[in-house]
Amino acid sequence: MKLSFTVSGMTCSACSARVEKCVRNVSGVKSCNVNLITGALSVEADSDVTESIIKAVKNEGYGIKVGVSLKRGREREKSLKKRLIISVPLTVILMYISMGPMIGIPVPDCINMMKMEGMFLSSVVQAVLTLAVIIVNFAYYSSGYKKLFGLKPNMDSLVALGSSASFLYGVYVTIMISIGHFAENHDLMMKFMDSLYFEGAATILTLITVGKYLEEKSKNKTMSSVEKLLGLAPETAVVLVDGEEKEVKISELKVGDKVVLKDGDRVPCDGKIATGGGWLDQSVITGESVPVYKEVGDNVVTGTTFSGGYCVMVAVSVGEDTTLYKIVKLVEDANSTKVPIAKLADKIAGVFVPIVIGISLLSLAIWLIIGKEFSFAVNIAVSVLVVSCPWALGLAPPAALMAGTGKAAEYGILIKSGEALQKTASTDVVVLDKTGTITYG
Repeated sequence: MKLSFTVSGMTCSACSARVEKCVRNVSGVKSCNVNLITGALSVEADSDVTESIIKAVKNEGYGIKVGVSLKRGREREKSLKKRLIISVPLTVILMYISMGPMIGIPVPDCINMMKMEGMFLSSVVQAVLTLAVIIVNFAYYSSGYKKLFGLKPNMDSLVALGSSASFLYGVYVTIMISIGHFAENHDLMMKFMDSLYFEGAATILTLITVGKYLEEKSKNKTMSSVEKLLGLAPETAVVLVDGEEKEVKISELKVGDKVVLKDGDRVPCDGKIATGGGWLDQSVITGESVPVYKEVGDNVVTGTTFSGGYCVMVAVSVGEDTTLYKIVKLVEDANSTKVPIAKLADKIAGVFVPIVIGISLLSLAIWLIIGKEFSFAVNIAVSVLVVSCPWALGLAPPAALMAGTGKAAEYGILIKSGEALQKTASTDVVVLDKTGTITYG
């Protein structure tokens, strides 16, 4: 049997790989696929193992609910935008204070890191600005360290480790500069003046937030094509109750209801005409641009447009049983399946983060062993963590799948699975069997 869920809290391909692994370990599960973009989890199982799957996913630290919704909320995009509005100006000011003197940009003497009288205040101001950026983007730390301490690190763990190392070492350097300032030990201050990495910590967080914001915007944009399909169904319908017309929400429609269709109305459910007749534009379903005349006994389909008449239809299929929602479900299933190339990305992502952390620690150890200063070794280790965040590894395959199937659906082309879509790249011949005229699109 097929089961569908929506998983929340996934931030990268390592997360989706971990969710798939824990679900596959549930007894009775034959196969499963999770879509990083939509959060849709599709499971093929021998029996109803819903409770076991929910428990397994929650134990991994992710949220889960039964059912799949194609409509994606904009709250996360708005949240990331707010974080950017605060983070970017703070990071620009921080870069100005820390890097300005090095590239010849005038900086007031009181906060000029290159001058003895400004070194102490400059380091303190940089620390405060960086701390503000960290607080604004604290979500990376709560997610990253939670997964790290649970021995299930993800991409956020890399960001949290890299920025934490830069910030904490910067605090240590600030303390040493402060000691030198109040003790008037200029040699001590000069020793540490080049070892501040506050701008590195803030820049990591800000750039990752920029990337996450663009990623979220891309996700929401790719979802819009599929959402248009849902928009074909009207929000309300007019039904006959005791001979009087009454407007109800389409969610309240029941099989057997008598639905009134007037000129310009969109059909709210699948049904059969009982009285009257008129023209029906079925292009959104059949692709035929010429309206078809419908009379008593003819079938009508959800999302089509009625014109040039008046009729009463009897509801045969409502809600998720209608033709339109079956089309949406087909597109949804295609997006829940994984294209073959994405499976390779998931395998890499599953072991990527632990390997990167290991390489970072190894780099730190090697540079210390061969006699380099601690600040230099830390800088190398942090650099390994920061540059090793391949967000596109997990985003690109599902984003391409979502965009492809969504755009195809706009033209009435339904794609059965991600694998089928990938195979079209090597298609040489297309055979069409269709009555009427093959038109552009």
